[in-house]
Amino acid sequence: MESELNFLVFLPLKDRQAVLDHWYRERSQPHSRYFADATAHFPQETGVRFTTRDPLNEFYAMLRQRMQPLHEPTHALSSARLDARTAGQLEQLGKIEGIAASIMPEDSLLLLSLPQGRTVNISILRNSAHSNVAELFSEAARRLPNEDSLTVQHGVVGAYPNALFAVDSRDLAAFVQQVRALRTPTDLSTLADRYAIRRSDPRFWSVSDQIHANDRLQQPESFGILDYSRLENF
Repeated sequence: MESELNFLVFLPLKDRQAVLDHWYRERSQPHSRYFADATAHFPQETGVRFTTRDPLNEFYAMLRQRMQPLHEPTHALSSARLDARTAGQLEQLGKIEGIAASIMPEDSLLLLSLPQGRTVNISILRNSAHSNVAELFSEAARRLPNEDSLTVQHGVVGAYPNALFAVDSRDLAAFVQQVRALRTPTDLSTLADRYAIRRSDPRFWSVSDQIHANDRLQQPESFGILDYSRLENF
């Protein structure tokens, strides 16, 4: 928790408490006492000069710009060499938020088939929102599915995928639309019936081999064998 307080010292004094309260909504009484005054940790004004009414996001933008020279674009969609339409559809997938995002598995791998027989790996990650992360237990009581979102990246992100999907680029728009329409676990099963590669699918190992081959080419230094022990049966 000290790291969050250290981060907040870069923000104006008047904005720190609101940010901290949002990060730790519905916190327990002991944590409420600990976070009662966000300025107590460092009661000095920041030396950063802000020009907007949203200093938190302005500071995030400063950090992104500062770190850009060190950023490895390995997983950026731009590194996948996709045509504009396909890239745009994946960007739309990454903009899905709320209940639809919350229904998706935490870590999905999509084998996307492109023209001329080329395939690329796409990771679809669910960002699970919580009212706070101050405790290890009772997570379900602190989940905020309406605030969930998706992150879409090129390549394999994570070693324990929860789902495998195989989609032809010609069907990608329909896949994105079906993900956007998710509302119940039954909807996810319907999506899986059309696009998922379940363990019982005769294509399972050929799809797995292609995913591993793509990963070896993209990340030869960090490539490894995926662990399928957490694949969900939906």
